[in-house]
Amino acid sequence: MSCPSYICKELPNGRYKVIFCCENSYISHNGIILNYFYNTEKKINNLLSLGDLTNLGIVTDFHKIEMLDNYNTALESFHISFFCRKGLAEKASKLTLKNMLKNIWIKYFYIYDKNGKWWVSTAFFPNAKQLDLLSKDDLKSTFIPLEDVIKKELTKEEQDNLEKIAKDLTTKEQNQTKKHNLDEEM
Repeated sequence: MSCPSYICKELPNGRYKVIFCCENSYISHNGIILNYFYNTEKKINNLLSLGDLTNLGIVTDFHKIEMLDNYNTALESFHISFFCRKGLAEKASKLTLKNMLKNIWIKYFYIYDKNGKWWVSTAFFPNAKQLDLLSKDDLKSTFIPLEDVIKKELTKEEQDNLEKIAKDLTTKEQNQTKKHNLDEEM
């Protein structure tokens, strides 16, 4: 069963760069992956550049993904899948907080803020007029730090293991980027 979410990055102009993710948007899946593996501006920018997703996963080599041109691609080695690629893929949108929250079929809203911190909301506003009456600060108050939610759901040992895996994957990603840059120079 699908559980849709928006994955967003706060922009300096008060808007948000947004992609849609169709499945597994729960804290126990998307929340953990975003918090531990997409925790730098470069990584979130790379993720958003992919456009809408069927399923979020951990990508360690964006250079390989950029070369894909087929539809409904599933990359088991990257644990990520797309609705479609190249040209027909839905690119990231730029929305206001109100415009995002008006989509009542979205279950989770993940925002990477200007300070490099993930926030999550499960706000539900079935009445558009009610939503229009709320200020930007009221809407922001529906978001809580993703890290706090994860700390409640995971043991300290599980958190430590995820941090170690994320560190190892970051090292692997840095090595792949260096290799890719060397290959391009040759």
